[in-house]
Amino acid sequence: MIETVVVTGVVGMMMVAVTGVFLNSLRARNMTRMVDLLSANGNRALDEIKKNLLNARSETVVCPAAGGIGSQLSLESTRDGQTTVISCTNGGQIASNSANLLGDQVRLSGCEEFVKCETGLLETVSAVTVRFVLGTGQLDGLVGDYATRTFETKVSLRN
Repeated sequence: MIETVVVTGVVGMMMVAVTGVFLNSLRARNMTRMVDLLSANGNRALDEIKKNLLNARSETVVCPAAGGIGSQLSLESTRDGQTTVISCTNGGQIASNSANLLGDQVRLSGCEEFVKCETGLLETVSAVTVRFVLGTGQLDGLVGDYATRTFETKVSLRN
């Protein structure tokens, strides 16, 4: 009788341990997928913004008035002369004109300081820092079910 109780206890502890390892591996896999999703969306948006800034005429870049920090800027391309407006909306999207640069599975925040402009000697914009935060997952889920990542880059204008 005692042997049966001991064996049942040992088997029970082993099942709890195996279940814990299994759940932790599922959480780790979930977190890896979320981080990959954030990286793909954030890097794609940064690459597009960087491309637009590198192809802009520095004298046509219009930054936010309040200390050069804000949620939107506009620029004119050296390639086709078209004006592009890049904007950030909390909980929404990063848009280049009307095209959303993010997927539907990510949440956007940090738009208050989306762009920060630096001016050179001639009061034209010499560099632009772009910064935003992406998140994905379930806010009300278990620990490890939500991931965030901050994206930031500084682009020195060349035209």
